[in-house]
Amino acid sequence: MTVIVAKWTIDEYHRMIDAGILSDRKVELLKKEIVEMSPEGQGKRKKIYI
Repeated sequence: MTVIVAKWTIDEYHRMIDAGILSDRKVELLKKEIVEMSPEGQGKRKKIYI
């Protein structure tokens, strides 16, 4: 299986937030990848694929 990771600009990321695409997730943009944040105290992050 091949996984293709999309690289996002800050403007694209903000447009997704404004459109409500990411409203149900706690995410941040790190190194052009959208990363889902772990609950406090767990310290692990995972990438989400849109």
